[in-house]
Amino acid sequence: MREDTLLYFSPWSLLIEYNMMTNDVDHGEIISLKVKATSSSPATSNVVDHATVTASKARAAGRAALATLIILRVATSSGNFIESMSGIDGSLLSLTFSSSSRKPSHSDTSANSGNNNRRHDLLRGSSGRWVLDYNYSERTDYANHGSYSTWHIAAQNFTPTSEQPHRLAQSYRWEDDSQPKMFNGTATPGYGPLREISLHNFCLACHKLDVTRIISLGDSLSAQFMQSLTSLLGFPPQGRAATRFNARLRPLTVRCTTPRSFELQVLWMRRSSLNDVLSLNSRDKYATQEGFIKDNPKKTAIVANFGAWMKTLEEFQQAFEAFLSWIDASPLAESNEKLGPIFFRETMPGHFPCKPEGNKEDVKTYDWKIPVIDAPFKSYEEYKNFSDSYKGPEKHQWDEFEVYNGHALKRLLNRSKSATRQTQPIHWLNVFNSTVLRRDGHIGFEDCLHYYLPGPPDFWAHFLHSYICDLAGI
Repeated sequence: MREDTLLYFSPWSLLIEYNMMTNDVDHGEIISLKVKATSSSPATSNVVDHATVTASKARAAGRAALATLIILRVATSSGNFIESMSGIDGSLLSLTFSSSSRKPSHSDTSANSGNNNRRHDLLRGSSGRWVLDYNYSERTDYANHGSYSTWHIAAQNFTPTSEQPHRLAQSYRWEDDSQPKMFNGTATPGYGPLREISLHNFCLACHKLDVTRIISLGDSLSAQFMQSLTSLLGFPPQGRAATRFNARLRPLTVRCTTPRSFELQVLWMRRSSLNDVLSLNSRDKYATQEGFIKDNPKKTAIVANFGAWMKTLEEFQQAFEAFLSWIDASPLAESNEKLGPIFFRETMPGHFPCKPEGNKEDVKTYDWKIPVIDAPFKSYEEYKNFSDSYKGPEKHQWDEFEVYNGHALKRLLNRSKSATRQTQPIHWLNVFNSTVLRRDGHIGFEDCLHYYLPGPPDFWAHFLHSYICDLAGI
């Protein structure tokens, strides 16, 4: 029996196929971990019992794989396969048996939906490349009327030419490896390709999910995410006042006409520091995100992230537990018919140093007729070499974000062990592997965390759109 193995190392942008018998691996050191595959199904036990397989843990660029997630598929002689997942400490988190003829369900893609999980959310975005495509930027360009901080300056001051009709940073398209793979002549379950956001499909998906509100909890990157989302849907925020995200319950409105007319409200609220997250259940001077959800006659989707403001892993762990408690144990959970899909977005580091160079005052006098020539990294190793080459204070605690993400993912996977029918699924929005390659498009002038819009965060909206369409079955 030939054993062909697919290893997916998250959050690294590696997708390795190799034959275990030849140990033909091009990336890093491989540490073997024996996993005994079993099945409770009498119909499949005779196939599975002899399929003792080897999972592997990787070390990349000489650094321990602290945030490694492994998805291992082993083809058996019958054409079936076993899928197992290993956590960041090498522990076996879940083991599922599936026939190659099984059609993936749209309802089992969350990070805590149990052992039948097809892991679409983990796979989409895990591997791919950025390609320059001015047709893409032409299709997805949007007006930036001014926004929080200086996110709009590059777009407003850019002068298009025949050679460069759009800014380079908005013209790279993520080409995702989101297609079924062949192993020993058998196709693994597919996970839907990345789909560019469209008002028609997004509204249709929200309608099918009964969602009429979206709330984003997080920091200024979460605000960028929602500004990008509404802009790509054709409703860009009008001016800086519209993008203040201390809330006061002033959502942006997206007007849907498909399949019927309804308004989709999009609100972001600052929940960035540890104290912010710990106070999710308390009423503050602006009103509460809980009230925004409960007052909605339909359902509210939640997109959350916190990490960039956490100084230590212990702080992040405390914040993440508070978030889970808010979802599972607060009064919000008592009315979970009000909750639509819940997503947790990975925390993204910046890229220091970045272009344009200079201090914060230089943004006022920069000659925007000079195009910023920079390109995305081609691999995680290239990013890591760049990141490790500088250790100054400007990087804050960015190097720890992979560890934060690894903890959050493992926590969500372990959450499935005690999940009940009442447990709200939390879906993993995988944006790290693609965005970590985007050293280009940053604000610059010492701000190497935020991006100009349109820019790289637009693909977070494409990923969210693809996931919501999956959940809606369209």
